[in-house]
Amino acid sequence: MPSTYRIVLGVIGAEQQTVGNCVMAQVLTDHGFDVENIGCCGSRTDLVRAAIETGADAILVSCADGVAETECKSLRETCAANGVSDVLLYLGGGFLAAKGAWDEAEALFLANGFDRVFPPRTNVSRIAAKLRDDIDLRRPGAHLYGAGAFGVAPAVANYD
Repeated sequence: MPSTYRIVLGVIGAEQQTVGNCVMAQVLTDHGFDVENIGCCGSRTDLVRAAIETGADAILVSCADGVAETECKSLRETCAANGVSDVLLYLGGGFLAAKGAWDEAEALFLANGFDRVFPPRTNVSRIAAKLRDDIDLRRPGAHLYGAGAFGVAPAVANYD
């Protein structure tokens, strides 16, 4: 399997999360990912454009405010409309904690096309491990050697 893992990382919404965004980019780089960081105050269009340009395996989004909810809800649709419907979508951020019950927030974004949704303060090394596994399972030949070969489906919402 290819050893390159390409991801796009960005913050949707008006709030600036520059430090957290840079830390996330560095940790993921340290874990062997090629990171295209669009930075803060991005839009779903910026993320999708970057994914197309880099041939990304995944888009990782942090959303910081309520305005971002609309952008996040239709990110999968924007991907599909631009020919990258198979890209993995990960979501995390403080906005999710502010929404109230975690289970409801997680279910909402999983239903809107995100592959994984992480609560605030999730260990970035865990996110990196899940991301690597999810990318590997989508690559050619994964069905021969991956968990799916033994009838075990990956737990999409399980982040522990």
